[in-house]
Amino acid sequence: MILTAKHCINGVNVSNVQVIAGTTCISSISASNIYNVSQIIPHTSYDVALLILSSNISFGSTRTAINYLNSTTSGLYTVGNTVTASGWGWASVSAPDPDCLNAVNLTILSNQDVYNSTGYTVQSHEFAASGSSTIRQGICLGDSGGPLSVWSNTLNTNILIGVSVAVIYGCTGTNASSPSIFERVSSIVSWINSNFAITGPSEVCSGTSFTCSVSPAPTSYSWNKSSNLTLVSTSGNSATFSPNGSGSAWVSIVVNGTEINRNDLTIRSVVPNTANITTNYGLESSYTYYAQVTNSFSNTEGIDEYEWNTVYSGWTIEEHPVGGGYHPMDRIRVTGTASSPTTALRVRAHNACGWSNWIQVGTLTPSAYYSAVYPNPSTGLININIEVNRENFAAKTDATRATLSKTPTFDLRIYNTFSK
Repeated sequence: MILTAKHCINGVNVSNVQVIAGTTCISSISASNIYNVSQIIPHTSYDVALLILSSNISFGSTRTAINYLNSTTSGLYTVGNTVTASGWGWASVSAPDPDCLNAVNLTILSNQDVYNSTGYTVQSHEFAASGSSTIRQGICLGDSGGPLSVWSNTLNTNILIGVSVAVIYGCTGTNASSPSIFERVSSIVSWINSNFAITGPSEVCSGTSFTCSVSPAPTSYSWNKSSNLTLVSTSGNSATFSPNGSGSAWVSIVVNGTEINRNDLTIRSVVPNTANITTNYGLESSYTYYAQVTNSFSNTEGIDEYEWNTVYSGWTIEEHPVGGGYHPMDRIRVTGTASSPTTALRVRAHNACGWSNWIQVGTLTPSAYYSAVYPNPSTGLININIEVNRENFAAKTDATRATLSKTPTFDLRIYNTFSK
């Protein structure tokens, strides 16, 4: 991941961008110094952008990462501090483009001094610096996107605190009339970190290993984890962990002593308990039933899906078109035909540990009759009359006439949309 100035890559196709690492002179560039860029991530408000590389930079004596995380350390931006800017920009207005990298020590200026001498208002996410020589010193055309660093005696390393973005009134003038402007790295640390994504499952089963990956891979980092996880192995930008407990868990990457966490892991110890699944079902229309898990909303076992089946085939199960479900297949519609067999309807639940046992919800039969009341809901008393159809009675067989002559009994059930 490379940090640069946003205005350097505005409107540029990512396929036309390359990063050079491991050399300080343009004339010395070879194929081993060139890295392709797979993604450009511009900041929405500040003049900075991230370049995501297609492959990691191989570190060695000529390549290393710079510490940006400690840019938030108190006192680094104190007025009067000596800082170092570097780049391949113009050394003077009339000079040719340099072949090799240049660097210059500058002094951090107060925002008020910059305003008094130039009328430029330094924003809260910026700061200014200039040289102390009798001639102007600072960044110039071609230096944009370059680093501004400060040495830390405490950490014994350079810390990246600024990104070169602008000069006031060009590269001419004095140190007072043409200071250099930098974006504060301390203002964008959290934004940089937010573009490191630790991916992997959010729920895992105790005793079953799982893998997390970080993308893009930081140049130098290590993995950390909660006490109920064991780090099994690492490979490339991935790490494999084994849960050894239950409850909440976390993994993180440690970059230059600072952790970037993923805190949303849950370790499940058992598959869902069928005793905790409550359901209801009923007739929706002729040969069509509905069924639902009524406590799907109060999921405490990490259930992520339900599955339904019938003991005998001949029925079609689909997710119910009525919305409001909390998990896949917690509401279904079962459709049969006049020839569908009477059968049991069953459901089971799934979480990170696997599937529960099947539980029987009810019985499906194709012999049920269905009717609807209109208007629904009703504002008054409704009379429901059920009669045996004795049309063409004389033409029916003796057995049928004998059946129709009996006084019938009915099991009448009244349903609303999903409940009795």
